[in-house]
Amino acid sequence: MNDFIAKCDIGVGGVSPTLERQRHAFFTQAYMVDGKPPIVRCDDVNKYQTVAQIDDQSSKRVIVNPGGTNDKFAKQYFPRANLTVYPDNGRFSNRSSRARPT
Repeated sequence: MNDFIAKCDIGVGGVSPTLERQRHAFFTQAYMVDGKPPIVRCDDVNKYQTVAQIDDQSSKRVIVNPGGTNDKFAKQYFPRANLTVYPDNGRFSNRSSRARPT
């Protein structure tokens, strides 16, 4: 929230209204609620349909942005997965969108 307060007037999309955030900013009524949909390789889409399938063993690699609700969700529901916290959400999104299946 410090970056938002110091550098922004309005934030749109992907910002969950947590109690801590609501102490610093007003949130309008949500226009979309979609849960926590994972992003997976096209070839693996059928392997990861449930939280249990993602967390079934430590060989699963999960990446998440730090802080916020995604980080809390991943730590709570994927305790056995190999969790990596990637510090730059925008950079990760840009890199993953350019990735091609091998």
